[in-house]
Amino acid sequence: MKVLEIDKSRRKVVLSRKKAMEELRGKMRENTMKVLEEGQIVSGTVARLTNFGAFINLGGADGLVHISELSWKRIKHPNEVVRVGETVDVRVLSVQPDKDRISLSLRQARPDPWTTAMENLKVNDVIDGKGSKLAKNYVFVEIAEGVEGLVPLSELADHRVSKPSEYFKPDQPVRVKILEVKPDSRRILLSKRQASGSHSG
Repeated sequence: MKVLEIDKSRRKVVLSRKKAMEELRGKMRENTMKVLEEGQIVSGTVARLTNFGAFINLGGADGLVHISELSWKRIKHPNEVVRVGETVDVRVLSVQPDKDRISLSLRQARPDPWTTAMENLKVNDVIDGKGSKLAKNYVFVEIAEGVEGLVPLSELADHRVSKPSEYFKPDQPVRVKILEVKPDSRRILLSKRQASGSHSG
C-alpha cells in the first residue's frame, strides 16, 4: 500500500493499493530497461496482438515485435505466428528509455531458413513449391518455410504468357527448376517451364 494522506487529528490514514502497484510497475519497467542490451536473446510472454505486431511482456516491461520481425515468411496478421499467453524467445533490437520503447524480433531469435536453404538447394534441382504471389514481371514461389524464389514470366510456359494468373494461383502446388542461386542478395531464380516433365530427386 502507498500512504496518500495522514490525518493525525482524526486518526485517519488514506492508503492506495493502485498507486503502490503503479509505482512498483514503474520500478520494474525501469529495471528491465536497464538490464536489456541490444542483441540479447530474452524470454517473454505474448501480452497482446495488434494488426501491426505483438507486444511481449518481459517481466515489468512490454516490448514490441513489429509484424515484419515476427516471421521469416510474409504474414498478414501476428496471430498466424503467435498467440496471447505463449512464451517466446526474442532478440532485443533496441532499447529507448527516453521514448519508453523496446523493439524486439522473434524471427531473429530463430534460425534463418535461408541458411538451410542455401545448403540444400542446388542449380538444376527440380523441387516442389507453393504459389505465393504475383508481381508485375515475376511470380513468387515458396520453396521452403520462409524462403521464396522468383519465376520470371518468360519461365512460366513455353509460349508468351500475357496472363500469369491463368498459370499460377496463390497456395497452388507448383514444380520448379532452380536456375540460379544468389546467397548474398537472398535471391533464387526459378523456372516452371523447364520443370515440366521432370522428376524431383
